[in-house]
Amino acid sequence: MNKKIILSIFIITTVVVGSFVFLAPKVEAQTVTPITSCSTITTPGNYELTGNITDTRPLPSSPFTKYNACIVVDTDNVVIEGNGFTITGPGGLGRSDSRLSGIDISTRSGVTVKKLKIEKFDTGIFLYFSNNNNLEQNTLRLNTLYGIALFSSSGNTVKNNISNLNGQIGIRTSFFNFSERGTPSNNNSFLNNTANANVIGFQISSFVSFPSAGNILDGNIAQSNSSVGLTIFSQKNMQAVNNTMSGNKFNFNFSGNESDDSQYITNVIDTTNTVDGKPIYYIVGATNQTFDSSTNAGTFYCSNCDNITVKDLSISKNNPAILLHRTTNSLIKNTSLTLNGKGIHLENNNSTNNIISENTITNNVDSGIYLRPTAVNTLVKDNIINSNSVGVQLEANNSILLHNTINGNTNYGVLLAFGSFSNTLKENTFQGNNFYGVFLSGSNNNQVYNNNFISNSPGQVNRASGTGNVFNIAVPIGGNYWNNYDAPSEGCNDTNSDNFCDLPYQKPSNSPGVTDNFPWTTQDGWIVPTDSTPPTITITTPTTDSILTSSSVTVTGTASDNIGVTSILVNGTPATLTSGSFPCTSCNWTATVSVTLPTTAGNSALNFTASASDAESNTSNPASVTVDNDGIDATIDTDDFTYSNTFTDGVTNGTVTTRNGWTLHVSDITTETPRSLSSGTYNVSENGVQVEVVAGSGTLYANISTCHTVPSSSSPETVLIRTNNVAGNVTCVTTGTGTNNTTMLFAMTASNSDLGLKKGFGSINWLTTAANQLGASGSPIFAGDNNTENLNWTVANDTTTFMTGLLTPGDAKDVTFTGTFESPTSISIKNLAGTQNIFTSDGDTTTLDPGETFTDQCPGISGNAGNTGCPFAKKVSVTMHNVNQSTKAVTQTPVVGAIVRVAKVPENTSTASLFNQMVDLYNAATIECTTNLQGITYCGLFSIEKYLPIAKIDNIYTTTPNFNANYGSDNISFDNLQVLSVTDKNNVTKLIPAKNTQVIGSLFNIYEPAMFEISNTTEYVPFVYQTENDYWTIVTNFTPPSNCTSDTGEFQASLNNETQAAIFTLTCDLSTLAEARQNIIAQASFGQSVKGLAKVSHVTTDFTEGGKGKKTNLVSQFAVSKARAPEKAKGKPFAAKKGGSLWSVAKATINNGVTDREVANRVKEVAQQYDIAIPEWGIAGKLDARRLSAALIESLFR
Repeated sequence: MNKKIILSIFIITTVVVGSFVFLAPKVEAQTVTPITSCSTITTPGNYELTGNITDTRPLPSSPFTKYNACIVVDTDNVVIEGNGFTITGPGGLGRSDSRLSGIDISTRSGVTVKKLKIEKFDTGIFLYFSNNNNLEQNTLRLNTLYGIALFSSSGNTVKNNISNLNGQIGIRTSFFNFSERGTPSNNNSFLNNTANANVIGFQISSFVSFPSAGNILDGNIAQSNSSVGLTIFSQKNMQAVNNTMSGNKFNFNFSGNESDDSQYITNVIDTTNTVDGKPIYYIVGATNQTFDSSTNAGTFYCSNCDNITVKDLSISKNNPAILLHRTTNSLIKNTSLTLNGKGIHLENNNSTNNIISENTITNNVDSGIYLRPTAVNTLVKDNIINSNSVGVQLEANNSILLHNTINGNTNYGVLLAFGSFSNTLKENTFQGNNFYGVFLSGSNNNQVYNNNFISNSPGQVNRASGTGNVFNIAVPIGGNYWNNYDAPSEGCNDTNSDNFCDLPYQKPSNSPGVTDNFPWTTQDGWIVPTDSTPPTITITTPTTDSILTSSSVTVTGTASDNIGVTSILVNGTPATLTSGSFPCTSCNWTATVSVTLPTTAGNSALNFTASASDAESNTSNPASVTVDNDGIDATIDTDDFTYSNTFTDGVTNGTVTTRNGWTLHVSDITTETPRSLSSGTYNVSENGVQVEVVAGSGTLYANISTCHTVPSSSSPETVLIRTNNVAGNVTCVTTGTGTNNTTMLFAMTASNSDLGLKKGFGSINWLTTAANQLGASGSPIFAGDNNTENLNWTVANDTTTFMTGLLTPGDAKDVTFTGTFESPTSISIKNLAGTQNIFTSDGDTTTLDPGETFTDQCPGISGNAGNTGCPFAKKVSVTMHNVNQSTKAVTQTPVVGAIVRVAKVPENTSTASLFNQMVDLYNAATIECTTNLQGITYCGLFSIEKYLPIAKIDNIYTTTPNFNANYGSDNISFDNLQVLSVTDKNNVTKLIPAKNTQVIGSLFNIYEPAMFEISNTTEYVPFVYQTENDYWTIVTNFTPPSNCTSDTGEFQASLNNETQAAIFTLTCDLSTLAEARQNIIAQASFGQSVKGLAKVSHVTTDFTEGGKGKKTNLVSQFAVSKARAPEKAKGKPFAAKKGGSLWSVAKATINNGVTDREVANRVKEVAQQYDIAIPEWGIAGKLDARRLSAALIESLFR
């Protein structure tokens, strides 16, 4: 070969730019030597192919040397650029010792081979004891043995190569000669290579006693290889990530030296590696974990693990599918393993106390289950292990194979080999295995009994070698079932009918040394049949509508069982048979049960439960009967044409039954024919009332003044309504109070006479939910659950329709209202059914969930802001700020159950004088709401006007932040009301009306008293400061009223996104203070001189971003007054103020013809309702009635 001289050319170029001179760097030109034929490279340098090369040399004969290769690299630091050209060999010899290769790199380093195609050699690129070389972007194909082979070579990089269609392995590492096995291939990097359609795609391996270390596989692809995609054998500290194996016979194959833990626990093989799209799970050191179908694991390996569960996986085409190494106390359950090499493989002497249960392991090329000699105390049970090469290969000790199905395996059903001893094979079925059901070789002291051996070839069992193995236990356990020894013609006779053959089973011809002294005559003969069928039971008496009059109740019924009932319990009491004795297959029974009868109306129903058991402890489903105690006989209770309240009192047909101190009255209809009623009012003397609405035009209403003839304290007894294709309305009025107790504000229309309303659902038990209990104050309606059509329902009076909807079969509603029938102020409807319901209220569609109540606060007006049934609404929240005197801690909580009233703000009312009328407005308000658990309520409004919400908590009134009509797009106006409280050191809490002062344009709020009533000489005045901004300071100066002193005149604080509080100690001479009720009108008048006026100045400084230290001075004042004890005096009704008084206005407003006594009662009711004091009658209150205007008083009686 001609050698080209490498010339070094030094070029100095001077470039002048301005005042700078640049010198170009030295450039060294390198010569590239062309390769045009097979040759040996002995000089370092760059080489390239300029065309394809064909090796036409004759095939070599032994001995094989590196010079059999087409290109031999015989020096270090060589770069071979293939330029995409191909080196074609003469065809390989196919011998493992052949070194016939495209390129041979032996004992070299620094060699790069790239962009070269090599085909038809034994090996494409052959590395032998060569380190730190690079093979990249090469294509290796159609080589007899390997595409790329690294033998005892380390530190090499193999990347972006394609090695397809080679006779054995695409890319491999190993040792070449056995004598060189101690020099493994370490620290090689295999990056982004493809190895498809070989026998094996990648094989990274070493000798078992000399593992490779530090190899990396990243981003490689192995597809459609006829044996294995990726084999990893005897490796440690290796890393495999992002590799993809798919469509191979076995995608992933892993093994190592089970005695060398480093070959398992030091490798990193993460879930970025996939087999047929599923992740590889290679786990080290896991404890107390479960790996199930949610992992989607494609194969599973666990080393050095404890108490793990592997279950519900489906794994195919790997070897093994599941591997446990040095793993203890673990469970493999309910997996499906098919088409793998081995199904389950347990190895290492510490793999103990594991369970393999309920798996399906079929069609695996090697063993279904393989237990190595060191995997001891394994329980293999309830598995299906069919059609593998070997069902179970058992080389372990002290293990149990129990109740497995092991059929049709191409070799052994179970192979006990290599010194496995003290194992137990029990209750398994071995059928159709092609080389013995069980084969024992060198195995001792094993027990094989109670198994089924069926048609295994060439024999059932072969004990090739080993001692102490037994095939039966003493009777009654016995031996095994052999299908070739179960009939007299085969030598099996059972003259004593004990299910054992009289003579032993011995088959020395094809099962040397196998003797079963107690062979079973039938398959599974050792299994004692069990009864798993439970008895059945029914209760005949009592029934739901039985009338129980004694605390000792006789319960009767029937029971049956396929084998025999052995016992019956009724409410825990044993029953006896009316004839015969236990056990019985068909029984009539009776039991006497003690119960506690109700002592007052409305007690719970009585429940009776019966159950039956048999000899196998199977227990029946319980039979239950609930005696409802409602006093309604079966005819009424199941009549789909009736509605009735729950019976609580009354006498019907003279039937009276006494029960332990209270009287049960069984009610019934006195006449079979309904009484026809015209419009008007009727006094009915019957105890039960049935009303039929006569067909006709228009709407008919009938008022029944008396529903029963019982004492006035009783509730209405019975109302039955029958609908006959017309509308009807019934009002039932109690005799005692004269109030509408069960007013029916309904028009009910049935589309045909077969439809009805009733109480009593049949299949729907609405009484099971406490929230759905039928109350006495509403108008509940129910649709028969076997109605053929829906019922239309309407909430209406004579002039207006408020709500409409449908009663589907089994549906139920309850309606209440406030106000009068002619002018209801609110209407509430509750969904008593178990399903969602849709209806319309004032034309607006509303949905009710089960148990939910909707209240229309504006009947007759459309709109539903805030779910109030009104076109507009106030959303009012009430918050209490409590200050602890000892800690200065602030607790802010919503006020639950606060009474909120909304009143229209009078015209020409200024902000300064707004609070002056607080109590007047509260008591004059007609809209009232109650806050929920979040301290929030919605109050419905008819129109957008200036409405003022005011809350009352324990006789303390709140103020309101504004009185503007700030309604949003949802027609809801938001108002936040505040109340202060202070808890002193004696844990006594005082409530104080509060107002909210806010620094304009900020989130800084001050909550301070709006007025202050003082009861003791010393009181505590709280202030709360709150901000959600970054940083503020505040200075508060508190000036007490005249004749009062304060502990300090100033309070300073810094706030950073927090809440703080100040408490001033206020000491006053009570004799100098005006009483609170005399100052109620002027308690917050700013410009007015008020006796007992405290003044407060708050100077805030804004240090937030953008605040720039801006100061704001907020001035406020509030009245401090003396709490006034209620007056008690006698006298005539008080005189009027401005021409009016509670008495005179009440007398003029209430209907004519009432007595003075009735007027007085009404005045007392109003005074108590609105907290008005009437000293003449000894009635205490916050509001001085003598200072109220006639117009305001008149509004209270409307």
